[in-house]
Amino acid sequence: MTVRNCSGIWQELIDAVQRKDPCKVTQEDYKRLAQVAAQTVPCDKTLLWSRTNNLVHRYTKATENVVTLEDTFLGFLFNGLTWCGKTSRPGLNYKSCPAWDECENNSVSSFWKMASAAFAQASCGIVNVMLNGSADGDISRKQSILRTVEIPNLDPSRVSEVKVWVIDDIEGEDK
Repeated sequence: MTVRNCSGIWQELIDAVQRKDPCKVTQEDYKRLAQVAAQTVPCDKTLLWSRTNNLVHRYTKATENVVTLEDTFLGFLFNGLTWCGKTSRPGLNYKSCPAWDECENNSVSSFWKMASAAFAQASCGIVNVMLNGSADGDISRKQSILRTVEIPNLDPSRVSEVKVWVIDDIEGEDK
């Protein structure tokens, strides 16, 4: 069992965002948080995904064959949360933070880009990718974290194979 310094993790989160404009928090601001909460990803267990959120997490709950970012300590801890700093005083704001697409360097999107990059960099052996073959438009959005962060951060010297799972809606239209 890995012992975690929860107070230290919390402090690194606060240090990353407090007294900062909520639209000016970068991935670099979370570097110390990533180091404090780092976790080894077992080889051949990585599962990246795009446009399959519900299915991918139902799958990982039903099997222990693969691990998503949200199954890691850092991903589990912050999944579903919203936060940003307050420029006028210390502490965190949980109520009126910019949405994911309101500004490029908002607190939450920068965190997930940092965590996704670290997860991809730690991946080794076989990497699985689950995509939604029934989705409207591209199978993976051009600006998705999968395409812009995770795939570019896979280390070809550590990753031996990438398996793509295209999941199709059985009752839906084939695309």
